[in-house]
Parts: sequence; C-alpha cells; structure tokens
Amino acid sequence: MVLEGIACAEGLTNAERRIADYVLVHAGDVPAMDITALAEAVPCASATIVRFCQKLGTGGHRQEGDARVEEGLRILRRRAAWNLCNLQVVTDPEVFAIAGGISNEPRFISYLREAVDELADVIPQHFERPELVPCEFKASANLVGAAYAWELAREAR
Repeated sequence: MVLEGIACAEGLTNAERRIADYVLVHAGDVPAMDITALAEAVPCASATIVRFCQKLGTGGHRQEGDARVEEGLRILRRRAAWNLCNLQVVTDPEVFAIAGGISNEPRFISYLREAVDELADVIPQHFERPELVPCEFKASANLVGAAYAWELAREAR
C-alpha cells in the first residue's frame, strides 16, 4: 500500500518526486537507510525527506513509517508472486523477465523468488517454478520497445 501510494502521489515537488522515484526503484534498500543516507543517495536535503514522509502520512523515515514500508513491500511481493503463479499455471513459461524500475533492484527479484517458492509449496497441483530474471533493459525496457515500434512504423512507410 505504501509503494502504491508513493507511485500515485500527486502534488509532489521536484525534489519529492526524485525521492519517490528513488524509493520505488530501490525499495529493498530504503528501509535500512537512515535519513542522511537517503538524502545523499537521492540527492536532496534531509528536511525534504522528512517533509516527503509527512506528506505521505508516514510520520517520518525510520520511525513508525518503517513498519508500513515493510508491510507494503510484503504485500507488493505477495501480490506479484500470486500473479506470476497464476500466469505460470495458465501459460507455462519457463522464464519471467521482470522489467521496469523495480528490475534495477536485485533484492526485490530475490524476495519475489522467495514468495513464488512459498506459494508453489502450497499450490495443490503440479507447479513448475519459473525462473525470474531482470529484463535486459531494466527500467529502459519501455523506451527500447517504443523506439523499436517507431522504427518498424517508419520502415513500413
């Protein structure tokens, strides 16, 4: 829920949007970071981190917001695992390539593998565990796809 709130947050300043983008891409690392480390990574002022957390209603980074972030990551990972398991049962692919900004975070893919394994253990029918890998182009996959589609359309003229 927290990550969904961050992704959909409106009315953010440019600095707060940079924080949001960083948190979404590095979701696995952020809970372990203190305000100073996060401010250096973004980069922005520590006070901007505090205002960003308050704007989202978390109270502040590395305080009561940590439990909400952890819960949000757990829910996100579980939902994504359910979706992958459903796709696996219906389409039976050997590999799922995870694209987008989240694919830059190797810990998220590792957590996702763990969640798929947990679900696979309780699925009653035979279930082939798919391989989960980051997409080759990671966060740029949509841009590469758009450029490829544009090139095909240009050649078709």
